[in-house]
Amino acid sequence: MKHEYQFTDTELAAQRLDYLARVYEPCTRKFLSDAIKHPPDLVIDLGYGPGHTTVLLSECSNAQCTVGLDNSDRFVELAEVSR
Repeated sequence: MKHEYQFTDTELAAQRLDYLARVYEPCTRKFLSDAIKHPPDLVIDLGYGPGHTTVLLSECSNAQCTVGLDNSDRFVELAEVSR
């Protein structure tokens, strides 16, 4: 069952998420680095939007495998392009 994306997945929504990712990246990176003591086998990012958090999780966790899942075809496309 596919649900409507709550905040929309328009270009404007993607720009908003890009901005938020840049603003919160330093403190989120520190939080993740402090919280993750040992590299996990798997990290899953649920509702990853255009993929900023997924990349950050992968970098900070050094997980063997990082997976992002999102309900928005548009954001999945954006995340794939930015890889």
